[in-house]
Amino acid sequence: MATGIGSVDIYSLELHSLYPPYQQTVYVGASDQFMYAFNASNGTLIWRYVTGSTPSTATVANGIVYFSSDEVYALNATNGSVVWRYLTGGGNNSTPVVLNNVVYVGSTDGYMYALNASNGTLIWRYQTGGSTSTPTIVNGVVYFHSSDGYMYALNANDGTLIWQQSVGNPVSPPVVSNGVVYFIYVYFLGALNANDGSLLWEKQISYYPSDLFYPVVTNSTIYVNSRTGTLMALNADNGAILWTYTSSQSTSSLMPVVVNGMIYDGFGGNVVNLNTSDGTLAWSYSTGNNAAVPTVTNSIVYVGSDNGSIYSLNASDGSLIWHYLIGSSYYFGSPTVAP
Repeated sequence: MATGIGSVDIYSLELHSLYPPYQQTVYVGASDQFMYAFNASNGTLIWRYVTGSTPSTATVANGIVYFSSDEVYALNATNGSVVWRYLTGGGNNSTPVVLNNVVYVGSTDGYMYALNASNGTLIWRYQTGGSTSTPTIVNGVVYFHSSDGYMYALNANDGTLIWQQSVGNPVSPPVVSNGVVYFIYVYFLGALNANDGSLLWEKQISYYPSDLFYPVVTNSTIYVNSRTGTLMALNADNGAILWTYTSSQSTSSLMPVVVNGMIYDGFGGNVVNLNTSDGTLAWSYSTGNNAAVPTVTNSIVYVGSDNGSIYSLNASDGSLIWHYLIGSSYYFGSPTVAP
């Protein structure tokens, strides 16, 4: 399954809806170590760029594609040429977050980095005791966790520490909503006060070690996939389970995507569309192998698969629009769609 998934960018989802597919490009990394760019309307390959390891999910801003691999890369979105590369002290599977011409990205060397988005020069870095996750930036604060067992909150301007809180070893990047930092660790869903890091509550939502994936928060509801093919919808105030959807598949993608009152998710080889109100199934499409986290824009679902294909599906009924195969021995990660 693909790694390096960050928080869902709702602003980008809304922005993309202003542009029809023929004006958009799908950027997606694959296990053959290439970053690919496809025409969103017909799946035609525009360019590809080879790196030194599997690329993370991409972030696109101001005509530049940012992603992590063996280095942090910034490529021209139109033709895939290198704008800059930055070598950290370790590998990178963190999805870069770009805000106010700054790229924030974690690394296995234990640092959180802030780089100039135009030229890749270092602005600041903050050292922890372990690998750092994909960050979340809200109101000038950079939230992330480290494998040293702490959640961190840093000043986005200069990287100074605001607070750190012991949280065990979270498996998910933090999600920040309405002043609360949500995260998953072991069997639990946890919630911290975003201002000072104090624990608000924690709730056990699984009985299997390392069973839970990344939380998604929207409209006061938290959605969490389990490795065993179940999606849970929980109350964001206390973690109480509202409903569950259990797939016939034994695996799931890292997280669901919620758009316009519908949930798009991957369970084993199936891409599914569920109602947010009760988790009932609207449609399902089989890719034949594990599906990654989908992206939805302009009523089209783009999703990578472990069968080496990326798919474009009609969001209303799951019918196939196009697909592109790089080879059955590879897998595609989660796509990013941008004008």
